[in-house]
Amino acid sequence: MKNRALSIGLFILFAGVLFAQKNEELFSDNNYKYYWFGIDYSGVQLIGDFYSESFAGKDPHTEIRDRYFIAWNNLIKAERKKYSIERLVNKASVIYDTDVVDSINKNVLVSNLSDESKLIMLKEDLAAKIKSYNFKQSDGIGVIIFADVLNKTELKAIYELVYFNIKNRELLYFKQYEYKPMGFGIRNYWAGSFYPIFRDFPKYEFENKRRLNSK
Repeated sequence: MKNRALSIGLFILFAGVLFAQKNEELFSDNNYKYYWFGIDYSGVQLIGDFYSESFAGKDPHTEIRDRYFIAWNNLIKAERKKYSIERLVNKASVIYDTDVVDSINKNVLVSNLSDESKLIMLKEDLAAKIKSYNFKQSDGIGVIIFADVLNKTELKAIYELVYFNIKNRELLYFKQYEYKPMGFGIRNYWAGSFYPIFRDFPKYEFENKRRLNSK
């Protein structure tokens, strides 16, 4: 675990350097099309007791998969001002296409959701997932979030925000986030754990960059 943690730290450092080198191409004026592919829950760990009276005695993990994986992705599409993909890429227009990820989420094995032996995803894990996608797009920049952990016991969630080249599936940028869930109801409670990504990423990556450039 110590070596794994070191690898995560080194990769995050590498990703930051890589972003510094490529962000001019990614986020400046260019002719690339940008696509939002959704939140991939296929590798998520559900830790703790997810019981809810609304499940009416049904298996909580099955209900989370069948009802909430799609609900969380639909929420982002329904509330585009709050969960603005355009702000994530600093663009006026982004194409939303979550069909591939929705299909993957729908077919996640419920038994895998409670597998606490899984480790936090590294660069090679994310790259392998992206290469396995059957996108209909042949080029452009893809944006996706991977859900890693929803921990009801420790009240936290871990996500990875990834940008990649659709044509060659090269990872262009990666950043890991850990936030506490907040809100009422299961949907809003865990949506509260990924909302800060949309709030914080533009603030720190774009607004700070503009301040530095204006000095």
